[in-house]
Amino acid sequence: MAAVTMLDRLVEAGLKELLQSAVTGVAYHLSQETIEKDPPFLAIRATIGPEVGAPQSGVFEVPVEIILAERADDTTAQAFNVKCAQLLQAFYHDTSTVSRLNATTGIGSARVLRCEITGSESGVEGDERLFTRILNLTTMAYPNSIGS
Repeated sequence: MAAVTMLDRLVEAGLKELLQSAVTGVAYHLSQETIEKDPPFLAIRATIGPEVGAPQSGVFEVPVEIILAERADDTTAQAFNVKCAQLLQAFYHDTSTVSRLNATTGIGSARVLRCEITGSESGVEGDERLFTRILNLTTMAYPNSIGS
């Protein structure tokens, strides 16, 4: 069972590696980090969902939320929209997201079978004066070894 509990962390690490060259100028944070996230940042949060297909298949749904945030005092709406476009473009590429994600070292020995954007939401947090963009992904993955 240890391999399954690490699957969400491996998906996060793989996505971080995949996105770092596409979206620059932000600090990257994964869900297990408990430090304060100072803007600009990109946070990746994955969770283990239900097993897909038949019981004991070993393939799990791994919902992912990616949050891009930047302080409105430090950037313009146009500059933030450029970063949002870079984030989206990272998933729409000549090579499939799944094959590029599986080629990262961050994914470890886990394997991703599906990774697609299922939702996108833009907003402004008034209290923090943040521009935000949230992407929701549906990912299906499995641990490829007991050491995952």
